[in-house]
Amino acid sequence: MDLRAELREMLFNLFGALQCSLKDMALVSAEHLEGLPMESITNLGPSRVVVFGLVRHDLMSFQKSKYEIVQEDGIEYLFADSLGAISESKELKKLLWKEIQILFNIKK
Repeated sequence: MDLRAELREMLFNLFGALQCSLKDMALVSAEHLEGLPMESITNLGPSRVVVFGLVRHDLMSFQKSKYEIVQEDGIEYLFADSLGAISESKELKKLLWKEIQILFNIKK
């Protein structure tokens, strides 16, 4: 996955706050995901999927609106703005953090 250093740091800080490590997740770039069948995701057996930005993939059909958790076939999906947009906006960071806490059942 080829992310700018500051975006990678933001992403790792976010998942660190959730007490998740790289062993707990699969990070896939949009370029690698495009063209793969939906089974490529479901075969990994995720309980949650967080999608940043727009991805040309069938899973985008599950999106109702950004920052709204939806459930399909036993998997919870959260769709958010791109990491770049989130990194530049305190409001988007707050929206993401609020929904991530719900998605991962984090109590403040």
